[in-house]
Amino acid sequence: MKLSPKRRVKRFKRRKKGKTYSYPYIGYSARNESGTPVFVREANLSGLPEEAVDAIDRALREQAEDAVPVKSVGFLGSVPIGANWAGLRIMEDLGITAVLADRLSDPHVNAVLAMVLDRVVEAHPHSKRALAAAFPTSALARIMHAGPIALEQWYRALDKVYLHQADIEATLAAEVTDRVFLYDITSSYFEGTHCPLAEWGYNRDGKKGKKQIVVGLLTNSRGRPLAIKVFPGNTKDETTVIGQMARIKEQLGVKEFVFVGDRGMVTNAIREELDADTERLVDYVTALTRSEILDFIEADDHPLQPGLFDQRNLVEVVHEQKRYVLCHNPEKCSEDRRTRERLLQLTEEKLESVRRNVAAGRYKREKVIAKRLYRWLNRWGMQKCFNVDYGEATFSYERNEDEIAERSSIDGCYVITTTLDAEQMDNNEVVKCYKSLAQVEKAWRMMKTADEFMRPIRHWNPDRVCGHVSVCMLAYLVIWEARNRFAPFLERDESDRTCKGDSLREIWERLDKAVVIGRIAVPGQTLEQIGSIPRFERRLLSAAAASIGKAERQRLRMT
Repeated sequence: MKLSPKRRVKRFKRRKKGKTYSYPYIGYSARNESGTPVFVREANLSGLPEEAVDAIDRALREQAEDAVPVKSVGFLGSVPIGANWAGLRIMEDLGITAVLADRLSDPHVNAVLAMVLDRVVEAHPHSKRALAAAFPTSALARIMHAGPIALEQWYRALDKVYLHQADIEATLAAEVTDRVFLYDITSSYFEGTHCPLAEWGYNRDGKKGKKQIVVGLLTNSRGRPLAIKVFPGNTKDETTVIGQMARIKEQLGVKEFVFVGDRGMVTNAIREELDADTERLVDYVTALTRSEILDFIEADDHPLQPGLFDQRNLVEVVHEQKRYVLCHNPEKCSEDRRTRERLLQLTEEKLESVRRNVAAGRYKREKVIAKRLYRWLNRWGMQKCFNVDYGEATFSYERNEDEIAERSSIDGCYVITTTLDAEQMDNNEVVKCYKSLAQVEKAWRMMKTADEFMRPIRHWNPDRVCGHVSVCMLAYLVIWEARNRFAPFLERDESDRTCKGDSLREIWERLDKAVVIGRIAVPGQTLEQIGSIPRFERRLLSAAAASIGKAERQRLRMT
């Protein structure tokens, strides 16, 4: 019969800076693989009162009559706090905790902080109901020293966040010194149909049969989120631009405001309206659509021509006091060619269907043929690529090879336009600014799917929907800052697509595994302490400015 090892308390000493420190551990004696006697450590008692360590030691050794019974000493489990502690310290450094405390009452502050942290560190953020049930015993309660929050208060907290959203955003962006700002919009679908903001519109999530909202996000040139705005789901991209830019410029209190927007959002009409602004309150950097490039090439009075695009160098063209930077991306050539051939094929299939119906006598009248033809001819922007002839009971078509060749000559080409002159921003900076829109696209991916799961939206109250979106932006701000602080641990080798470090999700998991509050039961009380933290996890905490010293241990210990 194999006997269980006899446990005891052993103190290990360590000398540092001329002082000797003692670290008590619960463990047992054993022999390693080579037969050498070793002490196997099971629990670190560092930080417990000395009398409590002595009582546990006596109970385990059974050497004193007044010792507590060994059966009454038990390990009650542990609460992982590492990820939430690091996230909370980042929130404090960013000023999020302070700005919320200044504008919200205590239960609402704790609720918002909990919702933000939950979206930052959890792989699948909980609903408010799950948070309400788990909060009293969760890591959030430990680090925030907060009691249970009623379910209604979680919802009220979202209302309060939206009420103070503009002020919160302006306060958090007070230190921003940028002049270049990135702006893009997306949509997020609903579960349910009763919210006034939920409307049918162009669904970027690919969710058929779901109403949606439209959301606009503004970041600085490095992708740091600054402001977010919710629009009804049927709002078009371009209608969110001018009013939003003027509002945000005033909200942030910046003098120079250059916003970078996608070509589909900053339309020609919007550019003309901004160009007509003699005070030049807002400058822009955007790109021309492919159809605009083709129109300029075909125009006799416009200097833009295919021969001006250089595969190695940027070329600048100025026409009617408007500045155009001509760019070429060789990697995009094959993509443009495949896209054009796919659209040509789709259009040709529809034209062939019309031809067969005319030949079979199903379409005879010219008006009927024209109706069927123009339903599809320019559905994908390919009208000029086909020569079509039709009349009473006749129909024929063929590809316009000259037009197709002209379009193929600008494969891989794109044109960026801006109101800034070359002294304010040179060509390389203009191109870099436009490419930085990828930062906003990355933010949307994280907020909607990868990290925060902003969608689907299940609220019906408009203010609550806006509060929910605002909380998601605050969570992304923490994630953005965490990625910057953990950058040395997040290196990637793009050449062979192998990971040299951890992902942010793995960092949170490692912190939660290594930084825990252990709970030990002795007669009449429950003792708690933070175990020893491995070296690598201490480096992670240091990078997050969340190192745990004596003062932090006192703050984190509840009993």
